[in-house]
Amino acid sequence: MFSSTWNFLKRHKMKCIFAGTFVGFNITLTASQECLPFHFESNQRTCNMTVLSIDLICHMVITPRFHPKCRGCVQCVDMLIVLHHVQLNIICGYLYMDNSVSKN
Repeated sequence: MFSSTWNFLKRHKMKCIFAGTFVGFNITLTASQECLPFHFESNQRTCNMTVLSIDLICHMVITPRFHPKCRGCVQCVDMLIVLHHVQLNIICGYLYMDNSVSKN
């Protein structure tokens, strides 16, 4: 039984190498594609937690000080929080791209 398998592999050596390379490449590609959504969700969770902590600090510290003087202070704080959220997403995207390029 093993001799017939060995003879088959000898006869079809290049086909087996090509098929193994093709299957291995597809498995690697599929695994990297599965990691992208996980990275994106992890990035969003980190960004949301950071923004929520900034939001809490800003509303506790900034809003009580300026609220009697300025009605638009709450909107300014919210715009600042949205700006931080966007900046964190951009920075995390660049970090991910740098890491993925350096690994390849």
